[in-house]
Amino acid sequence: MTAGGEVHQPLRWPEGLSDQTALPYSLWKVLDLVDGNRSAMTISTLSGYTPEQVLEALARAQQWAQRDQQLRRVVTPDVAAEVTDCLRAVMGPIANIIVEEALDELEPEPAVNTLLVRISGELSPQHLQSFAQLLQQRGLT
Repeated sequence: MTAGGEVHQPLRWPEGLSDQTALPYSLWKVLDLVDGNRSAMTISTLSGYTPEQVLEALARAQQWAQRDQQLRRVVTPDVAAEVTDCLRAVMGPIANIIVEEALDELEPEPAVNTLLVRISGELSPQHLQSFAQLLQQRGLT
């Protein structure tokens, strides 16, 4: 649960969140009302959610913002190695070639999400699901 005072404090958007961040509608329904002046109690009245649900929506939006920032960061050699390891667990040694070719075809400093979209196009639905699970387990998505 939340401390009683939290529901009366002015709420701000989570750091890293922008109006371009892809979020579920239920979160935007709350975030559209967050203006730096309104409290969870006020937003609760306007949105129909409880104050606790408003605070939970902000916490979930923070997670989405962090994920979005992570996916937009530039692929480093360490990230490329982790992606390759995940893909190798699904596809075997061909993973090295798939990742290298994808990196060669992309702009000089591709974002992680760009690399993952490119690689995903090469995978069957079964392989894609396993690959996505491994990426998530390693915190890459």
